[in-house]
Amino acid sequence: MVPMPTPLIMSHNKPLPKPSKPLKAPKKTSEEGIAATLNYPVGAGEAAKRSFRTEVEKTLERLLADKNANITYTATYNPTRHTYTIAIRHKSRKNLPVTVNAGHYMQAITFTTNPYIGRDAPYQLAAFAGVLEKMSLTRRASVDGVTTPMMRSVNPEEDLNNTPFLFELSLPQVSGNKRRAGKLKRRMR
Repeated sequence: MVPMPTPLIMSHNKPLPKPSKPLKAPKKTSEEGIAATLNYPVGAGEAAKRSFRTEVEKTLERLLADKNANITYTATYNPTRHTYTIAIRHKSRKNLPVTVNAGHYMQAITFTTNPYIGRDAPYQLAAFAGVLEKMSLTRRASVDGVTTPMMRSVNPEEDLNNTPFLFELSLPQVSGNKRRAGKLKRRMR
C-alpha cells in the first residue's frame, strides 16, 4: 500500500510575512523623517479629533522640551496592511505609554505609518518586526524630535486632522558583548 501524498495546502504552513531588514543600521532616520498619522479615539467627531490633536501636540512639545523626560517608542508591524503602529512611551516611568486626556477621551498616543509596499521600512521601525520582547529594544530607542502638522501649517483654517506628524527616531545598535554584559549586570542585582 502506497501512502497518499500530502496536499500542497497542508504541507506549506507559512507564517505571516515579515518586512525585510536593512543591512546597515543608520544612527538616525532620513532627512524628512518618518511620516505617521495620529490614531484618534474611536467614535470621535471632528471637534473631538481637533481637540485631541492639539492636546497631543502640546504634550509632545512639552515632553521634548524637557531634558529629563526620556521619550521612547515601540513599533508594531501589521502584516495585512504593511504598516507600523508607533506607540510613544516614557522611558523614565518604566516605559509606560504617554496618554492624553482631551475632553472625555483618554487614550495612549499612537501613530500609524503609511504602507511600506515595494519599499523597505526604516531600520528604526523594521527592527521591531518579529521581536517578541519589544521592551528590550525600547531601552535603546528614542524619539529625538517631532514635527507637528501645526508647525508646518501655513493656513490657520486648514484641516489638520489627517496631516501626518514627522518623527526623528534613533535606535543605535549594540554589540553582542555589550548586550550580554548588560544582561549579566541585571541578573546580579
